[in-house]
Amino acid sequence: MGCSAPGGLELELDASADPTADAITVYIGGGKGVGASIATRGTLPASTNLGTFFPDAHGNVEVLDLTSSRRTATLSLVPGAGAGVLTIVAVGMTGDVPTSVATQILVPINSEDIFVWKLALEPLQSVDSTSKRSVVLWGEKPDDHDCVQASDRSTDKPMFANVFVGSDGDKDCDGYPELVSGRKNPKECDDEWHGAKSTPSISTLSCMEDQTVTSGPGATNICLFGAPSCVDGVGGDACNHTKPFCAPVGLCGACQMPDPATRFACALDLDPVSTMSFPYVACSIEVDSSGKVCPMPTRAQPPSGWYGGNPAACTGPPMFHPQARSAPWGSTATVGGINLAFASSALGSCGFQLTAALSSPNQIEASAFPAHGLIALELTGGRGVIAPIEFELDFVSECSMMARACVLSGQLVDPSIQNCLMLAPTSP
Repeated sequence: MGCSAPGGLELELDASADPTADAITVYIGGGKGVGASIATRGTLPASTNLGTFFPDAHGNVEVLDLTSSRRTATLSLVPGAGAGVLTIVAVGMTGDVPTSVATQILVPINSEDIFVWKLALEPLQSVDSTSKRSVVLWGEKPDDHDCVQASDRSTDKPMFANVFVGSDGDKDCDGYPELVSGRKNPKECDDEWHGAKSTPSISTLSCMEDQTVTSGPGATNICLFGAPSCVDGVGGDACNHTKPFCAPVGLCGACQMPDPATRFACALDLDPVSTMSFPYVACSIEVDSSGKVCPMPTRAQPPSGWYGGNPAACTGPPMFHPQARSAPWGSTATVGGINLAFASSALGSCGFQLTAALSSPNQIEASAFPAHGLIALELTGGRGVIAPIEFELDFVSECSMMARACVLSGQLVDPSIQNCLMLAPTSP
């Protein structure tokens, strides 16, 4: 493409070091977004430089043919409105396979001056197999080459280490623009992650819904916990429970709000003792006459029927969510000045052990008890169970030398739990 106006840029590209390349594909970014993090297909976020395609008359990518006798090519670019800087990634292609690359950032272009830049393409695989250069090409379809990420781990200039050039308005090149009619595209989950997909996990549970099932032992309502999710091209789900986390149906019954996130907050706030409409786990924490937490752990052994009558096993320790909605799920938490730590125990069938200790000397906040929250257990097979849990202080003259047991208050073996756990995990 020849310059049609004063000023511009002449790129002189040399592929002599790559004798197999039959073309050079040139990606021209507009220099925007330095410091962005882009996840390409099959890679982790690694880019430290982001460009948008230069708006020339030939589209987003320029392809320059090579021959066996002509290993150089020249590309002329005219400036857009005003002055700017460009990101250039030139990829030597042998058929559809990238075999060499040259990268340059902060390339100036304006309407007054003609700049000439010479770039020599370096092979991606050196003779001694020590090359640290790599190129990833991808686009909306598996064989598309709309976007490029070039990495050079041998450079001593960090800004050259990872250079990304993507589509204007669709940085991750997945075919789903960031905006539609000026508004966020509901089918674009993350504009910096190609193929973005978020699904619920035990650590992200933050919503609650009930459903009616018509199969299984005793058709009934079930209570499910989930999390917001999103899949590129599909869109978001305010409360995805493709991996069922099942709770006593009375917990959903006590929180009849329309919004799943608000219902989750309600479930955290409920005092299971005063509500008396659903089963819960009750644990006591011994405190001696000097105000110190007794060292013996408290143990819990949920009944196997809680898991639908199957000898289910847990995949890890219990996760606890305190009453505060802003707190995260975790195997540890601080409640009323007491550090709580949950761990799997040798009791089997998802038994767990609770250890309590002062977070700092003489800092028990007795007014914070009884304290409550939710406890979740993830089962093998991609399911889980959730129950309210309450902690109360038991002031004793001397610490017991035997471990205490958490008490299951109410009947957890009911058709709603069993029917819920019979739901097979599904893919979003």
